[in-house]
Amino acid sequence: MNGAIDSTGKTHSHWFTSSVAFTLIMHIIVGKLFIETVYWNWLSGITNIVCLAFYYICVVIGNSSPVAQIFQPEIEGQYFAMLASGKAWIVLLVLPLVALLPDTIYMLMQKIFFPTPTDAVMLR
Repeated sequence: MNGAIDSTGKTHSHWFTSSVAFTLIMHIIVGKLFIETVYWNWLSGITNIVCLAFYYICVVIGNSSPVAQIFQPEIEGQYFAMLASGKAWIVLLVLPLVALLPDTIYMLMQKIFFPTPTDAVMLR
């Protein structure tokens, strides 16, 4: 997978990058949902986690050989290659934190220094 095309003629590089990018987007979206949640309960927490788990299940099924051969042969195994890559793990663990840092700082600054009446009631 070092080159753009392997011995079977399948291209891999853009599928690998796309898999990492879309998984990164899913992590950021779920992280943003956690940040924006006002009323925490077990249902909201479980829903966010199940959403991410459902994404991973769909991707694993979509990357399996029988399904990939029907819909998109080039994607077969790319997700598994992504999970085997150390660089992809670093990207998936670090970049959502970096991407969500400005939102977190803004939210904390707003709630601490410029609270709305709703924030004031919720802090009591």
